[in-house]
Amino acid sequence: MAKKWIYLFDELDQAYAYVGGDWENVRGLLGGKGANLAEMTRIGLPVPPGFTVTTEACNAYLAAGLNLPEGLWQQEVGSPGESREKERQEIR
Repeated sequence: MAKKWIYLFDELDQAYAYVGGDWENVRGLLGGKGANLAEMTRIGLPVPPGFTVTTEACNAYLAAGLNLPEGLWQQEVGSPGESREKERQEIR
C-alpha cells in the first residue's frame, strides 16, 4: 500500500491506528486544526466534508525541494476509477 498522505475528516480511526493510538501523535500527524476537525466529525458535530494533508507530506515536500511526494496528487484527486461520489454529494 502506498504512503497515506491525506486523511478525510471521517478517517480519524485510520490516523489513530497509524500513529499507535496516541492523541498527541494524531495531532502531530494531522496538525492541531486537522485533528480537531476530524474529532468534531467523529463526535457528530456539523463539519463540512474535508481532508487534511499530513505534516509528513509537508515535510516530504520541503525535503524534496518543493516537489510533491509520490502519490500525494493521486490521493488528492482520487485514483482513476475511484469513486468520490460521497464527497461530491456532501460538498453540494
